[in-house]
Order: sequence, then C-alpha cells, then structure tokens
Amino acid sequence: MKSHTTLIKTSVLAAALIAASAGAQAEQRPVQSRLFLGTNSLDSDWGVHDEQGVFGVITDIKANNWPVAIAADVFGAGNEHKRGGNKSEAYVASAHLGLRLKCDDQSSWLRPYVGAGIALAEAETKPNTDNDGGIGYWVGIGADIPLGERLSIGADLRYWDVDVEVSNAALEASSLNAGGSQFGLTLGYSW
Repeated sequence: MKSHTTLIKTSVLAAALIAASAGAQAEQRPVQSRLFLGTNSLDSDWGVHDEQGVFGVITDIKANNWPVAIAADVFGAGNEHKRGGNKSEAYVASAHLGLRLKCDDQSSWLRPYVGAGIALAEAETKPNTDNDGGIGYWVGIGADIPLGERLSIGADLRYWDVDVEVSNAALEASSLNAGGSQFGLTLGYSW
C-alpha cells in the first residue's frame, strides 16, 4: 500500500509542477480545475458497496502551443452500510493521469473533450481493515459550458479499471475491480 500511496502523491506533485511551468510560459489561462460530484458504479461484485458517492478534482494543464492538455484528476469514493448492529465500509482513492483533447473554440457554448491515461488506485474495507492498490487505465468524455471568462459547469463520464485484492465479510469476492463507470457534474474555474 505504501508504494501506491507514494506513487499517487508523486503524480499529483508532478502535475502541480507542470501546471506552474505552463503558467509561466502561456499567455492565456493554462490551467482549468473542476470540482466533481457524482457516483461510481463498481464493476466487480462489491456487494452492498457497488454504488459509491464520489468527490474529486479534474485538472487540465495546457499551454497555448500544446495540441492536447495534460489530465491530472484525483477522486475519493466510498460508502457505509449498516445492517442490524453491523457496519461495513469500502473506500477507493484514485488518481487519473493522462491526456485530454479539448475543443478550444472560444465562441462555442459547449466545449466537449475526450481523454485517456493511467489510473492509480487504493481500496480499503472495514471493519476487518484490508487495503490494496493497483495500476490500470481510464477513458472518458465530458463537456463544459462556459459561464463567463473563468467559470464553467459541465459533466464528466468515464470508465476506469484497476484490480485490487481486498477482503471483507460484506464483499462477495476478494479479487475486485476498484474502478467502473463514473459519472458526475462539474463546476470549473480557469486560472
């Protein structure tokens, strides 16, 4: 687990450094960050934990002369289930790194995008605490609707796949996919 957590932290730090260097070189706003609020429908049989609420930040880093943006997205998902006096929990933290092709037509009211890359994930279950991490992939589409020069609203839909080994009495299996179909609404800010 420690090596995967270190890899996720290092990836987020690298994305921040790239954003800072792009900002120094670009004439326009090279970074757009979007708050994400949605759901994750897990692929494997997580039992009562198949549907999880997700909160995250989607970030695009793109200098004017770059044909695509660097995607640096982080998400936290989870849920709790109580049955009688028993409570079980499942949580998934992930970082999605890759490239995103965005429509940069400033006159358009809708700016779609597509993206893909690697996904890093950590999964944890309780009460019998077990955790594991893994590396996989993600692909996604979305769109932004500008609300002025800096603000936007939008939606993001993606599929991601990362295998993990966790066990818990509430789960149907121990070899699970920490990813799945993820959908959410976004509120963006360009800086």
